[in-house]
Amino acid sequence: NNVLAITIDSSPAVMYFGKLFLKPTSSESILVAENLTGIDIVSEMVDLNGFVDQEFVIDFHVKDRNNDVCDAQQSFFLDRVLPGGQWTAPAQNAVVDGNVLLQVSASDLGEVNSGVSRVEFYYKKNGLNLIGTVEQPTQEIYSLEWDSSSVVNERYELVAKVFDNADNFVQKSIFVFVQNTALLSAQALVEIERAEQKRVA
Repeated sequence: NNVLAITIDSSPAVMYFGKLFLKPTSSESILVAENLTGIDIVSEMVDLNGFVDQEFVIDFHVKDRNNDVCDAQQSFFLDRVLPGGQWTAPAQNAVVDGNVLLQVSASDLGEVNSGVSRVEFYYKKNGLNLIGTVEQPTQEIYSLEWDSSSVVNERYELVAKVFDNADNFVQKSIFVFVQNTALLSAQALVEIERAEQKRVA
């Protein structure tokens, strides 16, 4: 999406003599709107087509009814390049049990990037089921533990969604076989009970 939506809400205060600028890193400030007077909400759309990915600053100059200056600034990245990610643990098609270390190496790509914001971990069964979210990595490694005993023994797809600060994301998957001994024992007991019931019947 190359359209930037800017909304500024000062309610219940009223704004006077407002001017709204957009400042790209690569060029001079662009006047977006002016003569913003007697309102409490500013809503503008800015077409970013033609701009390369870079950092921008939204610069708003305005006064209140007492003629006091109430300027505000907000920076953001135009980042249209997807981040990268790769599973580092567990291995593809690994047999796992108990607490399993889930680990993904993630980085944001592109010459100018907004940085990785988080990695979301899921297992897939009747849709995606969130295991957890990691927002503070150690050396670009995002990891958490998954209690595999919370699911039945079978093959699962594990999904990692890597997000950057521009909310671009990439999805990476691996498959594992969950085989918890306690669950196997419970399943065996169920089968024995079924067999006993059939024999008695």
